[in-house]
Amino acid sequence: MLRDDEPLEIKKDIKDLISRMRDETWDYQSLGVWAANKIPQYLWTDLDWKSPLKEDDWTWQRFLKMMSHHTNDLIRWVSNEMTWKDVIKTLCDDMKNPVLQKMYFYGK
Repeated sequence: MLRDDEPLEIKKDIKDLISRMRDETWDYQSLGVWAANKIPQYLWTDLDWKSPLKEDDWTWQRFLKMMSHHTNDLIRWVSNEMTWKDVIKTLCDDMKNPVLQKMYFYGK
């Protein structure tokens, strides 16, 4: 079972960053959730998803590829339109899906 502690401080930092960029014309919300890879880094390293995922041939690059397909989910979480538990469930479901794994592991 992967840990799923919600990173409230990261969420606050992302909200602050997004609020400072609201006047921009480009996709500032995506930039906000991807700033410094804080969310993937939190899951991979701080919650140690790395250890069990590496046993299933996941690499940091594959993990980032999978996470990139969930940018809108991360934006919805920061905007309080999706719970952290739902984000985690969506990520875990994708990582277990054999069809999606082929996409993430393409070129393995």
